[in-house]
Order: sequence, then C-alpha cells, then structure tokens
Amino acid sequence: MQRATYEYLRGNILDVFPEYKKDADDHLSKAKRKSPMQIATYEYLRGNILDVFPEYKKDAEDHLSKAVKKRKSPMQRATYEYLRGNILDVFPEYKKDAEDHLSKAVFLRLRLLV
Repeated sequence: MQRATYEYLRGNILDVFPEYKKDADDHLSKAKRKSPMQIATYEYLRGNILDVFPEYKKDAEDHLSKAVKKRKSPMQRATYEYLRGNILDVFPEYKKDAEDHLSKAVFLRLRLLV
C-alpha cells in the first residue's frame, strides 16, 4: 500500500512537467496494479513501518529536489508544494514540514484565483 501511494505521488510529481509524461504514466500504472496480497502485506508490516519507509523517503526527496529546479509557473509551484506536503504526510510520524507545504499550496492556489 505504501508503495502504491509512493508510485501515485511520484507519478503526479512527474506529471506536472511535460517532459516527464512517460515516466509519470509508468508510475501511475504501477500504483494501480497492486494486489490484495500486497495490501495485506502492508497491513502486516504496519507495526514495522518505519523500517520499511526510509528507502522510499530518500527516493521521494531526490525526485522532489529535482522538481524544485524545474518549476517555473505559479501553478507548478503550487502543485509542487501540494505534492511535497502529501509525500511528507504519508509517513507515520508527524511532520510540521508536511503541514507547512500543504498550507503554502493552498495559499498559492488561492493567489492564482484572485
């Protein structure tokens, strides 16, 4: 389940930038192929979730750091902040950074509407 969430969020990050459209489609399709057995495995591992997440956490941070360099428009920046907040929010421990990024995304999107 955490891998499916990771693939979904990674696909959305890559989807923001047109040059990564194929990669985004690959990650979103991987997220949709998870079986009930994989979901049950996630439930079993939930107690040891902090041991499972570090590899995904580092990979997510690497992709987000690359995305920072590519965001140009205000809409891309708002989407980046939203996705970054969601990625940080996936992990079980509370992250003030996740809340900050999600708040910033809401603020940026509201500014686009005005």
